[in-house]
Amino acid sequence: MKFERQDVFRHKRLKSKWRYPTGNQSKLRKSKAGNIKKPSIGFGSRRNGENVFYVSHEKQIQNIIPGSNIIINAKLGKKKYLDLVEKLKGFKILNKRKLKKRAVKIQKEEVKEMAQSEKTKKGYQKEADKENKS
Repeated sequence: MKFERQDVFRHKRLKSKWRYPTGNQSKLRKSKAGNIKKPSIGFGSRRNGENVFYVSHEKQIQNIIPGSNIIINAKLGKKKYLDLVEKLKGFKILNKRKLKKRAVKIQKEEVKEMAQSEKTKKGYQKEADKENKS
């Protein structure tokens, strides 16, 4: 749908490019009936005829029909988002984030944390072995 400027049909000098109506008594600004449509948040985002599932946590993955499209909740953090993306590899994600570099960083951080936790475990074991020997 093409959104046109207010009164574009009255004046040749007005281009059909959208401009928000700013007049104090503007009927279009007040969204009165009988006027052209204004663009608004979410306009045209309805996906009729498609199997679309909204996912915000892992429990909802069980109810998804195979071959359907997925929209992941935008309020999720990076880690949980990446976990959901890994579990939803066979599905088409409609609002996929560009997190390739960030995902690699997160994975590296997790590997470092695992290595540190293993070192601390080994360190505690060595100390415990020394105490047992003496």
